[in-house]
Amino acid sequence: MSDRVSVVGLGKLGLGLATLFADSGMETTGIDVDESLVALINSGRAPGVEAALNELVARHGGKNLRATTLHQEAIEHSDVTYLLVATPSRPNGDFSNRYLEAALSTLSAALSKTRKPYHLFVIGSTVTPGSIEGTLIPLIERCSGRRLNQGFGICYDPEFVALGAVVKGFREPDLVIIGESDRRAGEQVEQLHHRICSNQPAIRHMSILNAEIAKVTLNVFLTIKISFGNMLANLCEHVPGANPDVISEAVGHDRRIAPQYLRGGLAYGGPCFPRDTRAFRALARKHGYEPLLVDATERVNEFQGHHLLDQVIAEAQKSPRGSIGVLGLSFKPGTEVMTESPSLRLVRGLVDRKRNVVVYDPHALPLARTLLQDRVNYADSLESCIASCQICVIANPDRIYKEAVESYRGAEQKTIFDCWRVIDPNMLAPNLVYVALGLSASKAVSPAFHSNKLEARMSINRVNILGVGVNAVNMEMALNEIEGWIERREPNFVLNVPAHCIVECLRNEELRKIYNRAGLVNPDGMPIAWIARWMGHRHVDRVYGPDLMLALCERSLSSGYRHFLYGGWPPEVVDILAARLKERFPGLRIVGTFAPPFRPLTPEEDDEVVRKINSTNPDIVWIGLGAAKEEYWAESHLERVAAPALIGVGAAFDFHAGVKPQAPRWMMRSGLEWFFRLLTEPRRLGPRYLKDNPVFLWNMLLQVLGREPRPL
Repeated sequence: MSDRVSVVGLGKLGLGLATLFADSGMETTGIDVDESLVALINSGRAPGVEAALNELVARHGGKNLRATTLHQEAIEHSDVTYLLVATPSRPNGDFSNRYLEAALSTLSAALSKTRKPYHLFVIGSTVTPGSIEGTLIPLIERCSGRRLNQGFGICYDPEFVALGAVVKGFREPDLVIIGESDRRAGEQVEQLHHRICSNQPAIRHMSILNAEIAKVTLNVFLTIKISFGNMLANLCEHVPGANPDVISEAVGHDRRIAPQYLRGGLAYGGPCFPRDTRAFRALARKHGYEPLLVDATERVNEFQGHHLLDQVIAEAQKSPRGSIGVLGLSFKPGTEVMTESPSLRLVRGLVDRKRNVVVYDPHALPLARTLLQDRVNYADSLESCIASCQICVIANPDRIYKEAVESYRGAEQKTIFDCWRVIDPNMLAPNLVYVALGLSASKAVSPAFHSNKLEARMSINRVNILGVGVNAVNMEMALNEIEGWIERREPNFVLNVPAHCIVECLRNEELRKIYNRAGLVNPDGMPIAWIARWMGHRHVDRVYGPDLMLALCERSLSSGYRHFLYGGWPPEVVDILAARLKERFPGLRIVGTFAPPFRPLTPEEDDEVVRKINSTNPDIVWIGLGAAKEEYWAESHLERVAAPALIGVGAAFDFHAGVKPQAPRWMMRSGLEWFFRLLTEPRRLGPRYLKDNPVFLWNMLLQVLGREPRPL
């Protein structure tokens, strides 16, 4: 297998693939016609906002990833060439191959001038089924003077990668489809995937035609699923007490259905779903078949855009002179792409109806200014957008919008229109009126709390304890939630919060934000559980970090979860812990351990640790760094560590390794564990408890009286 590869087309997808080839140690040549982009990549910089992609370009750009505008260098400096160039949609729904044909003509002409016996072309761009065998292969043969499978091979290797998570998508695909001209070519492509994948995806070899149809079929099925979720949400708006998130989460546990893409909200958009759906319709009609289900899907999607606009306008009638703020303009979180964005359609609809609109998106504003010009007002921050409007529409489920709205404490009354039901109404100021798409106006219970970006979660409310949203859970609920993440391979992090951490959040706003961004914040201390019960959540019980660790280890014996232990001091603690857990739970799969030094890691050291963790493909990473450190580590590594669950458990490492004693159970149940730990570690913990416990009690009294807490 050659260690030389080239990628033609350095957009987000092509650049993402090229950087991963380079990261695997391959000599990688990137080709693009944009000279400024080529110069940027060779200087180690990347366009766009994807952190993981930017990091890889910084590491390899201008080194073993070298960009150029000369197509012939792909032939000279590699044995395999991937093509990920644009294939724009035609008016009839087909894809245009003009950029593919131009690139392949130049590449094939260069190949004709060499003596190399064989070159493999791999097309990753979405094409109209039949294009490769009907148009592209004859073009290569004509321009190169060679015969297929003799002087060159060709494969269709479609990407199933989401913008905003390009690196993760290429590195951890569920499925790889390889349409091959012969087995030799297909095996070469499979080996390339093994070089860059950190998981073991399903790999399916097939004819090129079947692969072309499979590509558009997969996306069309997802649009049908999205439209079904939207239909369910629209129905629930008419049924008082119905919650689409609870329903879709439940039925999603049936393996025939699965929960992904069932969450009702806005219309589907972006550069793939709409055009692949239209292409499928065009393919069907070209062959004399009427795709009734796909036609219905497009009608549902069109309706969803009008439905959103009508809902917002109806709410705006209550304050006709007020501005409407729209949070989020990109078609999904984590990207600046606005192609067929439902929120952009909403903004244009509001402007057409002569409404005053204020918009904010940290990534998409530059493009928005080009598209919308002076038809709207542009806020320079989240806070100013919320403050300047009477109605605030959360059009994108990015957690930054949720956090900003839940933290807003302005005096004037506003309406919060939540398109994705990401807001926990219990966290809102009393003067904010909450309206949610997909819920009946007469709904009496709070909608589900969501902390992830796109997929629906269990309906677990949060209670506001001094500004920290603590999940109203018991041990069984917490375990089920975490196991759901693992089953869906859905990355998130868990924090366990006792009273003293609540007090730290009063003093440290960034720490408070991290807690409120966590997927699960468990009531780690009995006082926290008691307060949640007093607030009406009678099922809540303490979810003690060390007990959570043991419970998940026990469940792992039947489910086969893979555990990585990160933390512990002195360094031997983590190895003692691993040995004791394996002794207690025979068959437990602990795939790795690492005890970081008692100092901050350098970026290079941290990169190496991340690679070590990811190489073990863990399901759970247990973090034992102590209060504050593990919170920051979990959040900063969420998008980098390839594990569905990062769980901070503090002193659990010491307790289960036998380094420190645990309080008796009767003291835990009585809320006196803090006193036991004070007696065993008076010098370290004395100042914490003697200072923080009174602060916590005083501020809880202030909250009960309706006054603002004070970080003393």
